[in-house]
Amino acid sequence: MTYIYIIYKRKIMIIMKNIFGVNAALKVTIMLLVSRLGYAQGTSFSQGNFRGLDKLVGTWRTEKKSGVLYERWQKKSDDQFDGKSFKIVNADTIILEKVRLAKEGARIVYAVRVDGENDGKETLFYLKEIKGDDYIFEDKEHDFPQRVVYNMQPGNALHAYIEGEIAGKSKRSAYHYVRLTTKK
Repeated sequence: MTYIYIIYKRKIMIIMKNIFGVNAALKVTIMLLVSRLGYAQGTSFSQGNFRGLDKLVGTWRTEKKSGVLYERWQKKSDDQFDGKSFKIVNADTIILEKVRLAKEGARIVYAVRVDGENDGKETLFYLKEIKGDDYIFEDKEHDFPQRVVYNMQPGNALHAYIEGEIAGKSKRSAYHYVRLTTKK
């Protein structure tokens, strides 16, 4: 398929050179390459799409086999939320991960930092699509998870899950949260 595209493109270049000259053909080629690179970098999302995440603000609680987990989100600006997941053990708060959820140009990034992992660097999951009430973030190169999904349910409920493959097997962990507070 790529080979056919290259041959097709070369034929267009020859026709363009004959009709418009070398400079015009070069300009069009550069424009095509730039547009293809922009498309490959990801889907564009609006400020309105980002505002759909406002529901995250507050503290959320879920119960898992490993105990009670919390997520707390604060809106830092029109373009950024800061979040963290944590658990409480013997009155001590143990931070599990910190998240920066931001609109960067036309993209939305879910940037996760876990102490002791990835040399302290963020793992970046970019919003791939909004499907109904699901915000689907993806990093296909990450070991696990490759996807982080937030389902913005009505009222004081939030459904999130992480999924991907480990050793060729699909895995999914779901989190059904209930809102405790709405602090901004």
